[in-house]
Amino acid sequence: GAFSRQLLRALIGDAAGMDPAVFAAANRYVQIRSLGMPAAVAVGTLQASCLGLQDIKSPLYVLLAAALVNACGDALLVGRKSIWIGGCSGAAWATVLSQYAALGLFVAWLRTKPRSAKKSNGDGTVLAAAQSA
Repeated sequence: GAFSRQLLRALIGDAAGMDPAVFAAANRYVQIRSLGMPAAVAVGTLQASCLGLQDIKSPLYVLLAAALVNACGDALLVGRKSIWIGGCSGAAWATVLSQYAALGLFVAWLRTKPRSAKKSNGDGTVLAAAQSA
């Protein structure tokens, strides 16, 4: 609501000369996109953790899938006539949907990721499991 208007005014400067319909559409976009911020933060963190684990492929696949969700969402929503579902609002919803899809894919990846093959020998030290040939 009020915060999105202040944010927009800070970003674009004096909105006095701007068409009120354009400002209203931009405000709706910011409001809708803000719903995806928790997912965006989590996705960024999970992507960094994958890279820290030297897994460069999983983030690539997740972000490609999210881009496809976003593109399909854009195709389905942007052409709608509703001010809260179509146009730039539709683009915002598609992006939010893609962010939560990416979060879901990362969580699924974490749940199915193979665990490290290390075993404790009982005295607090860790032994690497024998690798198969």
